[in-house]
Amino acid sequence: MTHLNPAIAVTLFTLKKQSILIEGRKALTAS
Repeated sequence: MTHLNPAIAVTLFTLKKQSILIEGRKALTAS
């Protein structure tokens, strides 16, 4: 993997974190 632009890395990290939070919220409302 080539060197990643820090801004891109942060964006990807944030998106991943948000999708995990959204999934968790969906699981909570479903139960």
